[in-house]
Amino acid sequence: MSKKEEKAALQPEVEISKFKPFAYFDKHLDCIRVQLHDCSIVEQRQNRIFTVLKAAHGTRSIVGVNIKGVRHMVRQMGLDLRACYTLAQIISIVVKAYPEKYVQEIAEQLAPLLKQESLDTTEIRLDAVAA
Repeated sequence: MSKKEEKAALQPEVEISKFKPFAYFDKHLDCIRVQLHDCSIVEQRQNRIFTVLKAAHGTRSIVGVNIKGVRHMVRQMGLDLRACYTLAQIISIVVKAYPEKYVQEIAEQLAPLLKQESLDTTEIRLDAVAA
């Protein structure tokens, strides 16, 4: 058996899939995490609600966001914690709960990015919050 064959025999076949943009609710940190691109990230806390994720290299464009305090916002708006909301609905909830100008500006920057990656219609389950 050649060295190449030995090496191949020792390494299990692992198929790495292509990156897909994602959004999910992190029940432990009570936030929604959104990542649009597979790259090194720098997190920049914008305010008490949003942490913007930017590419660490190159254009430093927005590649994601963390939305903090989701449990509080949903309760504050009198909405059902066991419900499932689209990401676009959640951002609308954020803007209604915190109508400050900077919240609106960040939401407006995010909307086309989420739509471009078809994440605006991604459903986020908040069941874990109700426990």
